Amino acid sequence: MRELLSFLKHESPLIFDDLGVCLDQCRQVADKLLAIIKDRLDDAFVNRDFTSWEKYSRLARKVGEFDTRLGEFARSLAQEKAGGVRGENEDGFTLDRDFTHTIPSGFRFLGDSFKVGTWREMLVKTSKILVDLDETRFLNLQYSGRRGRERQYVSADGRNLHSPLKIKQGVYVEGKASAKQVVRMIKRMLVEYDLDPNDYRVYLADRGDGFHG
Repeated sequence: MRELLSFLKHESPLIFDDLGVCLDQCRQVADKLLAIIKDRLDDAFVNRDFTSWEKYSRLARKVGEFDTRLGEFARSLAQEKAGGVRGENEDGFTLDRDFTHTIPSGFRFLGDSFKVGTWREMLVKTSKILVDLDETRFLNLQYSGRRGRERQYVSADGRNLHSPLKIKQGVYVEGKASAKQVVRMIKRMLVEYDLDPNDYRVYLADRGDGFHG
């Protein structure tokens, strides 16, 4: 697997960079499937329909095995993306760094540290913090900072987003985004809140990444 990822990283870096987003989306689908199956299992148990219960149990195991394989692939991808970040990474990187072909391990914001495993997870956690601070200001991002035909990345209903991620009822962010796009989103959020983007620190996945959240 590592040999294949290394080949892809050098031969087609754009596709390699999109792999993390694709894996996140696949795992999100697996989570939704498991939630649906759980509801079916609960109904079957309540109705004493053990034939259906056994069928949905088999499906749950298959989806779980699939998600496990996706997780193993994601870890291999993270290891391939990581490297060369010790030392500087101990203090964290500012949002001005080029994060192409990297994966985060955490971030520090407003005096607190948070562990993450993907750029999407970093976007969601940052969004939740800001929504708790001021939901109205967050929703103002639906209209501010966009230029020309640039796509929307915050929505009150998710309909205008390619892959909406629910922050809370009535607040969604765009989940289909590269590392560069996530960082750009977070920068705009901080500016909207009159916060200094330089105070936001990112830690990258590495064997000794210096992050101890």
